[in-house]
Amino acid sequence: MAEKKRRYTREMTEWAAGLTFGDIPARVVEQAKMQTMSVLAAIFAGSRMSSGGKTIAAALRGSDPGPARLIPSGERVTVKDALAAASSLSMALDYDDYTFAGHPGHSAALVPLMMAAREDISGEQILLAQTVANEIESRIGGSVMVGPLNGQMWSFIHAAGAACAAGKIYGLDSDRMASALGMALSQPASPLAPGFMGADSKLLTASAGISSGLLAAQLAAEGLKGPQDILEAEDGFCETLSFVPIYPMLTRLGSCWLSDTMSVKLYPGCAYISATMDGVFEIMRNKEINPDDIFKIDVHASIATVKMDEMSRPLVTHQNTHPVTLNFYTPYNVAAGVLDGKLGPEQFEPERVRDPKVWELARRVRVHHDMSLTSNLIDSATDLIDIRYLLSRMRAGSLGSMLKRLGPASPLLWLAGGREITGLMSEGRRALEKVFGAPGDDDAERRLAPSAENFRMAFGSRVVFDMKSKDAVYEFEQKIPFGAAGWPLEDRRSDACGKFEKEALATLTPEAATAALDAVSKLERLDNAGVRSLLDLCCSKK
Repeated sequence: MAEKKRRYTREMTEWAAGLTFGDIPARVVEQAKMQTMSVLAAIFAGSRMSSGGKTIAAALRGSDPGPARLIPSGERVTVKDALAAASSLSMALDYDDYTFAGHPGHSAALVPLMMAAREDISGEQILLAQTVANEIESRIGGSVMVGPLNGQMWSFIHAAGAACAAGKIYGLDSDRMASALGMALSQPASPLAPGFMGADSKLLTASAGISSGLLAAQLAAEGLKGPQDILEAEDGFCETLSFVPIYPMLTRLGSCWLSDTMSVKLYPGCAYISATMDGVFEIMRNKEINPDDIFKIDVHASIATVKMDEMSRPLVTHQNTHPVTLNFYTPYNVAAGVLDGKLGPEQFEPERVRDPKVWELARRVRVHHDMSLTSNLIDSATDLIDIRYLLSRMRAGSLGSMLKRLGPASPLLWLAGGREITGLMSEGRRALEKVFGAPGDDDAERRLAPSAENFRMAFGSRVVFDMKSKDAVYEFEQKIPFGAAGWPLEDRRSDACGKFEKEALATLTPEAATAALDAVSKLERLDNAGVRSLLDLCCSKK
């Protein structure tokens, strides 16, 4: 069967409709609960920002009373309004979770959890719908990985995830699930860079897609029809939203669990900053650092971090820089972390951003491309998906478009310019051969690894503190950020619990914070009353 004729949309929705909780490996269930902890923690942190109170006020403006509650303020609103506010707050600080090809938690975790305020569903049903959404969103993001958008800017995955999560809760069969997914992706919304990287409009990145996905599921439940081939159609989603579709990412449902790539951020900010901040805090933990004694700080990172900094730099206006922009700007994060000994919501409030001391130190932070770290990143991607296959299918026109719209996240776009090839060869031939070797056969199923259990989220960084006194130099290299895939599951779970506890204790009463963490930890054992109690605990503000 020719690859483009394969019915990827139907295969995906048949799997989603037929999946039972018993089909999900225990480790995947644990990672879904980690994701819930992470997203709720991000909501708590976002609510403490000055923009958080305004977001809650906006949700209340014109909202009707309903069965759901705004987290963490507690007002009664409709499920739709509760989701809009929660997904905006979780997006506010870029403090979310992420998988190999997406940031699904804003929709995958929140849609079924919030629907429990209206629907009689248990924690087990929530985790089932959440896992369906995680697997589908990660695959859809991966299918258009080589395209003009990347990372959180794949906002259309939230429409797909919301449609399938809600469809699972509504009990849609495979036909209606396909219609829900087809309608959700028929008008795929995506952000523009100025609104995503430089203004509060970023908060809408997930909420708009969630709303359309919920509506798609409701329409499908009533029998309305959506396109059954939205993903693979000649003029469909994958062909339109990518330079070259990676159809193999849509395969191996139920065997290669992309939930195994689940990674939790331990600091606000883009994932490409995480390993750098790990390095900063490890050096400060082991050395006595006087900020006034720092001559310079060099950050050596992969091309992902370098490109992220390049995209954010034009929007940086020092003391007047928007907090959203600073989530992508390495020098500010490093400087604030050094001066304050932490990186949290407080470091992105206007009064902190306006401090000239932060910017004086930020001017001494330099970001450099490290080819070995880029090579590690390419290796980790090509261990999961065979990139030789997609490059063999690249059309000349697509290559030109790709070069014009070179982005910071799609791992194989970075090589297209050619300027890094010499350096890559000097690092070794393995990654180069994996990218440019013979494409082999056309069996899409064989292009995706059988398992993602050993995937490494290789967003590495090497931080070097060059001190003025005694010519001291302190260095720390972090190949995989703490909390990210590649660390043992028990370590990542501990990191997720720590993140939840920290942000919950700063937002909720101590008793509510402790009880809420316990409830999420045993979510699969909660009945509907227990889930609603968890939601109430998350509204127990200090």
